[in-house]
Amino acid sequence: MDFAQSYNCTAREAVQNSYFSEPKVTLHPAVVYYNGQHFSYVFVSDSQSHNAQAVIVIVNKLIAAIKADIVADINLVFYFTDSPTSQYRNATIFQFIAKHEELFGFQAHWHYFEAGHGKGPCDGIGGTAKRLADQSVRSHGTLIHNAESFLSWASQSNQKIKYVLYTAHEVDDMKAQLDENPPLRVPGTMAVHSVRPSGVSDVVSVRATSCNGNTCICDGNSRCQGWSNHPVALIYKDQQWLAFKEQDNVCLGQVQQQEGATLSVKCVERCEGSEELYRWSASAVKQIDRQTVLCKIAKPTILKRKNGSFRFTVTTLRKVDKSAGK
Repeated sequence: MDFAQSYNCTAREAVQNSYFSEPKVTLHPAVVYYNGQHFSYVFVSDSQSHNAQAVIVIVNKLIAAIKADIVADINLVFYFTDSPTSQYRNATIFQFIAKHEELFGFQAHWHYFEAGHGKGPCDGIGGTAKRLADQSVRSHGTLIHNAESFLSWASQSNQKIKYVLYTAHEVDDMKAQLDENPPLRVPGTMAVHSVRPSGVSDVVSVRATSCNGNTCICDGNSRCQGWSNHPVALIYKDQQWLAFKEQDNVCLGQVQQQEGATLSVKCVERCEGSEELYRWSASAVKQIDRQTVLCKIAKPTILKRKNGSFRFTVTTLRKVDKSAGK
């Protein structure tokens, strides 16, 4: 799949100045190969955001289309795209691959073509869609002025290509959703050409060259080398201290264990009459969502002479207040 050059909405009869203000429609072709057959899709939108958030919106709709049109029971998907860092080869997509099974119920591998690889099937589909639209405008006076009218024309044009609409609002919602859990950057991203889940939550395996087998094709026995694992979301180690929000309260505690997005945290409570002294809370270990974490904090000083109380530095407490917006 790939973004095609946007379609310029023109009219058969238009004033000269309209050339400089022609609306554009984003086209994103995708070709699905399954069981010796291929199926062509074009995703259309008024949104001109060609970024990772738009790509994830498109993939969500593509998976739904595959299940509805081709096969309902999917075990594994391979994505093949170009490698621009603003669209496909970036931390957001790597995190998406790590969460793919959680989102859709099956794993996915993502492979990136090298620069200068030449034209592919998506280029042909995008070009065909724009050529047929232009022919309809010039020959039949079809009015195409936005993504919805493009989709309306396409649905009546009796093509083998299936067209699917996505909106700018969906892209904005996806961005807001992803911003709640920003991904971690993978070192050497520009050299990555293959990404797959590692088997560990929020960790992906990456490789400089693509490989889909469990054993190397060179001899058929040894396991392929060159894979390296990298976290794509913030991972909290055991005994890490942090601050998190529980309803309207800010709590401090120590991580006991992390299972995916859930943290087991042993909390502390403030000692009476002191702003800096804390002690272990009488409540049991709390299970919190990682998205409620405000910040990591420095380990407190244990005061043995004060019944094992903890003292946080003023700098640490100010950091917590700032993270909580106080």
